[in-house]
Amino acid sequence: MVGREWKARTALLCAALMLLGILLVAAPALADVSEFEISAARATAPGQVEVTVKANFPADSPEGRYVRVSVLDSNGWVLDSQKLEWSSGRTETRKASFTGLPYVWGARYAIQADAYCPLYGHHFQRVSLWATGDIRVFVDGRQIELDTAPVIVGGRVLVPARGVFEALGATVTYDEATREVTITRGDTVVVLPLGAGYAFKNRARVNLDVAAQVMEGRTMVPLRFVSEMMGVKTTWDARAHAVYLSTRELIVDWTYAPEEGGTP
Repeated sequence: MVGREWKARTALLCAALMLLGILLVAAPALADVSEFEISAARATAPGQVEVTVKANFPADSPEGRYVRVSVLDSNGWVLDSQKLEWSSGRTETRKASFTGLPYVWGARYAIQADAYCPLYGHHFQRVSLWATGDIRVFVDGRQIELDTAPVIVGGRVLVPARGVFEALGATVTYDEATREVTITRGDTVVVLPLGAGYAFKNRARVNLDVAAQVMEGRTMVPLRFVSEMMGVKTTWDARAHAVYLSTRELIVDWTYAPEEGGTP
């Protein structure tokens, strides 16, 4: 009796193992979400964020695929989020834009992307960025477009020489052999050797508090240098994260005044 019962249990176990093997062979391989990344994230202005996400979901994955992009504050609280629907079987890129986010000067946001697909679960990626956004430049009250954002180095604001000087009506040329930038505006001729702590304005030497330097293929110069070379009024507003240049006498001084109830 015991022998028969043992044989029956053995037969059931073998059948179960065979069925499991058939199911495993017939089931699709559990491919993973590939090429999943936050390819770009930047604060376009204080309280504004743009995030670009790239992902490739498996072609055999069922419906219900998405990527949820969230902006979190420094304490980990979710400030806002967006759900981006996704197709399958190919690499795709989506953008999420956020506006009106609260921010604290000098703080950072955490950007989190959660890729979800039925059967394959969740995949996370997180990056951080400054909450204040790129430094903006205004000439006579009008914002100018620059291909390279100004930066702060050693407590000094550096601006892209070509974009700023051309916006002021100057001509900018570069001599690769001598590694010198020449800036011409009216009767003013400025020669700026790269990497040196000085320049020549109409052949007179002028010392710089920070040497001109090349960043991402662009010549960056101190804001004070622009003022001294072109004779324009320059103002750096740290709270507004903005540079103001004026070629004429100011009627209204540029100052930062947050909206009532807003966060500076």
